[in-house]
Amino acid sequence: MKKIKFIFIIVLLVVLGGCAKKGTTDIFRFENHQVTVEVGDTKPLSVTGNFEKGDDITYELIDSEDDIVFMNVDSNDGLSVLAIKPGEVTIRASIVERNVAATVIVEVIMPKTSAIKIIAPEDIVAPTDENPRYQIKLNTPVDFDFILSPETEINNKVIWSVEDINHKKIVSDKIIIRDDGVFTAFVGGDMFVVATSLDGKTTAKLAIHVEYTPITSLTVEIEENNSKAAEVNIRNAYLRESIKLKVNVSPSTSNPEVVWSSNTTNVTVDAKTGLVYCNSVGSGNVSAIITATSVADGSVKGSITLNFTYAPAESINLITADLVAVTAGQSTTLNAEVSPANANPSLVWNIISQDIVPVFDVVTNTEIKDLGSLTQAGNIATLKTIYHGEIVVRVVSSADNTVFTDVTVKITARPIPTNISIVSAPSVLKQTVNFYDDSQIKTVTEYNTGNKYLAFGSEIVITAKVIPLQAYQDLEFIVGDPSVAIITNISQPSSTGETQIRLIPIKPGSTDLFITHKYSSSYPDLQSVVLTLNISEQSVTLDKTLGSEVIKIDEQDYEYYFRGNLTNFDYEFETAYNITDFSWRVIVGDGGVVDGAKVHTIYGDFVDTFLYVAETGIYHLEAVDNDNNQVFFTTKIVVN
Repeated sequence: MKKIKFIFIIVLLVVLGGCAKKGTTDIFRFENHQVTVEVGDTKPLSVTGNFEKGDDITYELIDSEDDIVFMNVDSNDGLSVLAIKPGEVTIRASIVERNVAATVIVEVIMPKTSAIKIIAPEDIVAPTDENPRYQIKLNTPVDFDFILSPETEINNKVIWSVEDINHKKIVSDKIIIRDDGVFTAFVGGDMFVVATSLDGKTTAKLAIHVEYTPITSLTVEIEENNSKAAEVNIRNAYLRESIKLKVNVSPSTSNPEVVWSSNTTNVTVDAKTGLVYCNSVGSGNVSAIITATSVADGSVKGSITLNFTYAPAESINLITADLVAVTAGQSTTLNAEVSPANANPSLVWNIISQDIVPVFDVVTNTEIKDLGSLTQAGNIATLKTIYHGEIVVRVVSSADNTVFTDVTVKITARPIPTNISIVSAPSVLKQTVNFYDDSQIKTVTEYNTGNKYLAFGSEIVITAKVIPLQAYQDLEFIVGDPSVAIITNISQPSSTGETQIRLIPIKPGSTDLFITHKYSSSYPDLQSVVLTLNISEQSVTLDKTLGSEVIKIDEQDYEYYFRGNLTNFDYEFETAYNITDFSWRVIVGDGGVVDGAKVHTIYGDFVDTFLYVAETGIYHLEAVDNDNNQVFFTTKIVVN
């Protein structure tokens, strides 16, 4: 392209002739204080004001570089400038005789480029659907050209550069592009050839791929390891820390892209970046083999073994307070955690000191050997306090017993109990049972004695507690008449102080249930509780208006109005009384009628025993041990 030289001419003095009217120079200035001109363009600059045409006006450049503009004054007193190169100039116009002047700033800019197109030579492989980039061989110069729009003799250049796949400029002696667009790469990969306008505002990019040489081998190295464990071995790190890996390929012009993998789930590696992270060390140590597999050739691999462990425990941080206050008999939960977070989290809790023991408890009349007992689940400990005093509990790192912290537990004395409260509703103390309904008959074992009894009806549960909660919750329960009901279980006090007693009816009747404090002798003002338990049989009502039924007993027809099943007695007698040979008989009571009630056993696929009732009155049902003719069970039947 041709170049044009501009000769810079400064007109120092222009003498304008002719006659004009007399005027003043009160106004003398350029129409615009500042103008912008593109290189190659001419711009007229007008001076305005009241002055005589015969006055001499001079134009000059001040504080400006040469060769930025060319000034021309025409015969009509008009000034114009031709823009030569980018820059800024200041032009001053003066009328010397009148001592007046005006200035204008002229900024020269490059012509704006609207578009750039990069032209690839015909001897390189053009993009396809499978390979959407120009294919370039290694170490081979490629001459790229360009087209500018618009293009002038001034605006006819671009700035060449190369960017990586992330559009970041590549500065390397292995990738070179000259000012004339000749590109040479000594390493392979995907990249962009970039052409930029001189003003930096317009850019064009061409996607290229420089072919790699076949890979023969690769090795894995550690690029970055900031773990303190690396001070011992660069391949070591702690739990939940990362190691950055890299590969070296041979030859160096081979494709360096690999896929990373780990041989254990405890250690993960980013398949693309090679960032290795340990999320678990199992029992305390884990070794992982990290493998890099070449993307270009899957048979080419490299590996490295990395070792991960817990970080050393530095301190133990209490989640609960280091000073705990409780009342004797209460439990308190103690919790802590190890720092740093990637150290072995396992902790061990122990009582290391307590007030001088043993002491004698005058309430329980026992010797207290420990103020409390400690249990541990995971890293959480529960201290069950027994007696007032002070206990020091120490929590120690299971990995390093030199790392520990202590908790002081101050235990205040138990309060005096004020009363015994019954939580259960009064309705549980009343129960109606139907002794001839064998679904309610069962064998039960008495609490503490192990004796077995034949029971009737549903279980009765009574809940009681001592107030306040921190007082001794030791309660005692006594059944006044154990032939009416027996105790089958007494629970330990719950965390809310509630104790449950479970009773089972043995026969219809009424009995008192005494609830007292085990240590009532120490609390003479504490009143015991007496409850009355009522167990009543359900009487039989004969509705003769509905008609009777007939069954054959001892070869005679027996007319009856009510039938109750006694079958389950047979099995429960054997369990409760160890009796297998017995017989039933009915004894007539007040108002009863001979043969008003009978017992009959029906033999068939099943042996079923029934009580048949024909007349009103009172009857006594007895079970007789056939070995000694002794009555071992009896109950009353009221028939209305």
